[in-house]
Amino acid sequence: MSNGMDFVLLQESSTPGTFEPVAGFRANTMSIDGDLVDVTDKDSNGYVEYLEGGGLRSITAGGSGVLENTASQIDLVTRKINATKHKYQLTCAWGTIEGDFMIETLSGSGDVGASQDFDVAVKSTGVFTFTAAS
Repeated sequence: MSNGMDFVLLQESSTPGTFEPVAGFRANTMSIDGDLVDVTDKDSNGYVEYLEGGGLRSITAGGSGVLENTASQIDLVTRKINATKHKYQLTCAWGTIEGDFMIETLSGSGDVGASQDFDVAVKSTGVFTFTAAS
């Protein structure tokens, strides 16, 4: 059994191949998506058939947390404004997913007398890899 603390969104630091947590997260999410290619024809005997290995694959990940004005959070803002991709790692109980992602959404909110919160969602662009946990 794993808990929510086992899910971490990391971004590549200024040292290639080295990753650091995106600071301030309280909660994270991840979705592995893929379009299926329907190849059903009259010989399918009434069953739907899909093309194995076909379709588009993508991963969406994100989180919400407390705005801490850290360098990693400032990097998120800069990447969103400039629409640039960056290498991220997603670690969870299953293993590690790594690849280039772009920031899909970045928002913030706050009430008087309370912390400022932020939400971010990143979406894969190009090839990503999965390494199963051992």
